[in-house]
Amino acid sequence: MNLLHPNKPQEFFKNQGLSDLVKAFLDHYVETLEGENPPFGLYDIIISEVEKPLFLKILELCKGNQKQAAAILGIHRNTLRRKMVDYGMTA
Repeated sequence: MNLLHPNKPQEFFKNQGLSDLVKAFLDHYVETLEGENPPFGLYDIIISEVEKPLFLKILELCKGNQKQAAAILGIHRNTLRRKMVDYGMTA
């Protein structure tokens, strides 16, 4: 069952969940480091790479309605607005 839409079972990313895709990306990323350590702040880098496009897509679906987008995301509207500012998105 698709966790993003639990009432509508369907294939999710052609039998791969988001975590599988992220793991594959991270495996490839670590290989490209050729034994070097990742940069400090990797957590924030990865989260922003996922969070910003998620916010953009949900805001698009909600036609810019931040209150509705925040409700769909399960976060407070002020949190959404702050993160939009952090990511340089129009608030």
